[in-house]
Amino acid sequence: MIPYFSPGPVTIAGIDFYWFMILIVVGIAAGTEFARARAIREKLSVKITVDCTLFMVLMGFIVAHIVSVTFYHPDRLAEDWRKILPWYDFSISSMGGYLGAAIAIPLFLKVWKKVPVWAYTDCLAMGVTLGFVFGRIGCFTAHDHKGRLTDFFLAVDFPASTINGPAGPRHDLGLYEALFLSFVFCLFLILDRKRDWFHGFFSGLLL
Repeated sequence: MIPYFSPGPVTIAGIDFYWFMILIVVGIAAGTEFARARAIREKLSVKITVDCTLFMVLMGFIVAHIVSVTFYHPDRLAEDWRKILPWYDFSISSMGGYLGAAIAIPLFLKVWKKVPVWAYTDCLAMGVTLGFVFGRIGCFTAHDHKGRLTDFFLAVDFPASTINGPAGPRHDLGLYEALFLSFVFCLFLILDRKRDWFHGFFSGLLL
């Protein structure tokens, strides 16, 4: 069993930076750098790879917020329609983020840049996987995906003050997905060095 812990914010110049957001920023940076490095190896445009990654992240956050407010917190939207705008009441949904990326990537690569889509999406797929490892570790530090009570050895021992319901060991889904994505990313690294796969292989495997 894993003891419950909740790291406090890092304060710099009087501003609190929470670990969830710190790890998201680290994940974006790590994923972008990995995609950039692989683009160099594959003789693809670094500028297109990095620009597409950043556009994908931006669209991901926007759609993640829209999905979160519309489907997870419709009560907020009923109170004030302006909460559909990210700067009014920002919240995110991972599924919304994936949807935003799915819109952004073909729009950027195929419509705007008119480059071979699958060659670039393989770099992006691997970068996104690495980025989400850090993002889900951030979820684990915030403990915002609590599961049911369990005796599983990776359960987190939630105290009564942190949960609505019985205290005790519970699944922490942020931890599980971070571990799963770490495995997927390591699998990508191994396969990527075994042979020259056809373009789109890693994109399909991620899906």
